[in-house]
Amino acid sequence: QIDKSYKDIAVIQFDESTKLLQDFTSNISAVSYAIDQYQASNKGTCIYDAAYTTIEAMAKQGDGRHAVILFTDGKDEVANGQPCSQHRYQELIDLAMKSQVPISTIGLSTKEANINAVELQAMASSTGGFSAIASKDDLGAAFSRIMTALKAQWMAEAIIYPLNGANNAVLTVTFKD
Repeated sequence: QIDKSYKDIAVIQFDESTKLLQDFTSNISAVSYAIDQYQASNKGTCIYDAAYTTIEAMAKQGDGRHAVILFTDGKDEVANGQPCSQHRYQELIDLAMKSQVPISTIGLSTKEANINAVELQAMASSTGGFSAIASKDDLGAAFSRIMTALKAQWMAEAIIYPLNGANNAVLTVTFKD
């Protein structure tokens, strides 16, 4: 179930190439339809290139909060096991951090042993995202956990003119309830 409070969502399918199934839209029906059009392939997966391209596309969407949810086994490789992406892992992490785009990951494979859980968890934690491992039977629950965690995040931004030397800052948030 996709939360209707999100302004714009895009659906991008990737293997050794990247295919836009649905451009950024607030039309939840169009997003659901695009997800239904997804077709698995036996090709490799260029994870870093797909996520990198997605983050670049988000930058063109203007200011606001952005996030990537990446469904993958976490292995950036072609069928013979060689690396697939032109971009490397650290380039992706650097771009995500610079662009302030957290990458949340859902490790997904028919065989859990095929999931590169360590890298998926590191990618998520390095960028401020969340990580889950799922089988096709609990995919909905994993997606729901990620969405709940994303909704619980807050972003604060301020222009600060610090003095030379060490400076401390405190952010206090008070809720009405």
